[in-house]
Amino acid sequence: LFLNIKNFITNNIFYIIIFLYLLFTFGIFFLSDYINSANFTDGYILGGDSNRYINGANNLINFDYPKDRELSYIGYIFFIAIFQYLNLSLTFVTLTQIILTILSGLCIYQISKKLSSEFGGLFSISLYLFYFPLQIRNFYILTETIFICVLIFVIYFLVFFKKKYLPLLVFLILFYIIIRPHGILIVPSLILASLTWI
Repeated sequence: LFLNIKNFITNNIFYIIIFLYLLFTFGIFFLSDYINSANFTDGYILGGDSNRYINGANNLINFDYPKDRELSYIGYIFFIAIFQYLNLSLTFVTLTQIILTILSGLCIYQISKKLSSEFGGLFSISLYLFYFPLQIRNFYILTETIFICVLIFVIYFLVFFKKKYLPLLVFLILFYIIIRPHGILIVPSLILASLTWI
């Protein structure tokens, strides 16, 4: 029996980690009353700049294009606008952010596995998915989750580069640049990384 359990865990460890992450995420949600500065009774929480993104998204779907400082966050405003256009509550934003976190975790696993080992991949995804300060941000209507996930996707498509991925890679880089003002720093970072690799 113990041998069967060990074999099952060994063969399904990645899926077990994802399952535990979902339990962890639901735990954060249901225990939010006990977490400092967190109350997810609506399925999301607003941070300092959340109203700017929400108002910008409302303006965008009414063809009133963002101006001034809102332009620096147009990527995230567009992301929010998709849900508002479909008349979906902001809870769906947090659910999407959680799904993107799982997908980016899968990318981290594959990158680490390629550059290190199976254990390295499992270790890396575990550090990423169970780092509480990072995962609690999934419930906020803020740019952090998307910003981190898109960068991980960019790195993934660079590590596993194929010509057919080029349009998607260019899109992700451009999207990353417009999520937050300092997203532009990805350009010199990629140039320096390319020079180092060469």
